Amino acid sequence: MKIVCHREALLSGVSIASSVAPTRSTRPILSGVKISAQKKSTVALATDLEIAVCARLSEVIVEEEGEVLLTAQTLVEILRSIESAEVRIECEGRKCRITSEDAEYELVTDDPTDFPTIPDAARGGVSIPRAFLEEMFQRSAFAAARDVGRFAINGVLVQVGAGEIRFVATDGRRLALTKRALPDAPSDPVRAIVPVKALQECLRGSEGEETVRVLVDDARIVFSSEAADISAKPIEGEFPEYEAVVPSEFEGKAQVSRDSLYSAIRKASVMSGDEMRAVQIKIENGRIEVRAQVEGRGAAKTGIDAEIEGRGEMTVDFNPDYVAEFLKSLPSQNVTFEYRDDNGAGVFRVEDAEDLYVVMPITTS
Repeated sequence: MKIVCHREALLSGVSIASSVAPTRSTRPILSGVKISAQKKSTVALATDLEIAVCARLSEVIVEEEGEVLLTAQTLVEILRSIESAEVRIECEGRKCRITSEDAEYELVTDDPTDFPTIPDAARGGVSIPRAFLEEMFQRSAFAAARDVGRFAINGVLVQVGAGEIRFVATDGRRLALTKRALPDAPSDPVRAIVPVKALQECLRGSEGEETVRVLVDDARIVFSSEAADISAKPIEGEFPEYEAVVPSEFEGKAQVSRDSLYSAIRKASVMSGDEMRAVQIKIENGRIEVRAQVEGRGAAKTGIDAEIEGRGEMTVDFNPDYVAEFLKSLPSQNVTFEYRDDNGAGVFRVEDAEDLYVVMPITTS
């Protein structure tokens, strides 16, 4: 294999691929990135067996077709250290030379035929504005379970169909649901539980682009952009019937500034304790009071104005971190807090969007 590349373009593509290559693995070959150079296209491939990346390399002249498997971390460090604009890579057998005007490297390579097979680029799917994906990821993925062994709820449920796309995440104590209209979505919905890391890699690999194509089938979910294809195995298991978790009736609601509520939660949470994280939200006299106390340590109280409709008095305890994480994902705007009684779940809705966030109350006594 002999290729001549623009260094920054090569580094960009290799970095996208190498982000999924584990630095430590029971299979050392997975720490590599495979460069496959053909006259029609040159790609960089990497996988951890759960997520696979095929990054398209631009500004490459292929003098001799072939492929090489190099340690991902080493290749990235070499390309970052080189200052020249152009890089030449020549490989024969298990030896590889990387040269530029200012440096020369000789590497011993692994056998590229031993590298796991990565499926070809996806065909079909539906085109989605990348801005949708980024915003929906920010407003949902934080609610996914982080506990080892929670399986189905360790990922984000992605549903495409019936004119919309949905992201849903839950850890059993809270639930985030965000959706956007998608006129080109198929009439029959398809769904998959996607690892959070796969969504992160999708956004990383498509940075700067306007759209991403999403394909969901029984075997994998694929995010395709001009720069790369990122495919992942769906997480096995049954995602909870999340729609049953969202309360259907409310007795009152309060509209409040996101910034004001976030500030109040943050101030009170200083005194919310370490083992039992809890703040009390109290609605009374057209205001929201946020309180917290720790036995033998002290207490905190702050209040903000709100527009109240329906039931004007209510008290409930929430984990402040759960409320703050959702509010932190939003821009400065108004949010609506809907409630039924002192023991029911609270629902936060976003102004001018169909996003919602459900938080279960906690018992402090």
